[in-house]
Amino acid sequence: MTKIATLIHALLGKYNLFVSGLLLAVITLASLSPAGSSGDPGAVGVPDYFAHIVAYAAVVFVRAATPSARMLWFCGAVLVWSGAIELLQPFIGRSAGLPDIYANAAGIALGAVLGYPFRLLLSRMSSLSA
Repeated sequence: MTKIATLIHALLGKYNLFVSGLLLAVITLASLSPAGSSGDPGAVGVPDYFAHIVAYAAVVFVRAATPSARMLWFCGAVLVWSGAIELLQPFIGRSAGLPDIYANAAGIALGAVLGYPFRLLLSRMSSLSA
C-alpha cells in the first residue's frame, strides 16, 4: 500500500497542473456548449448545481492533494476562470448567474477541504516506505 501511495504522490507532483488544466478545459467546453447539446451536463440529467460542485471540486482536489502545492492563488484563479465562463455563456444562448458562481466556489472549497487531508495521508504513507 505504501508503494501505491508513493506512486500517486510522485504522479501528482509531476502531473497535477496538467490534470487540473485538462479538467478545467473539459469544464470550459461543457460550459460553453449550447444548452441541450451533448456537452451540456443538464442534457443527460445531471442537476446543474451538482455538476458545478463536482466539476470544480475535481479540479481543485487534484491540486490540493499535490505535495507542497500553493493553493490560494490556484483557487482564486479557478474561481476567476469560472466567473469568466459565466460571463461568456449568454453569448451562446445559455443563462449565467451568481448561483452558478456560488456553486463553483462551493466546489472549489470542497476540493480543497477533501484534497488537503489526502495530501497529508499520501505524504505519511510515502515517508513510511522511504
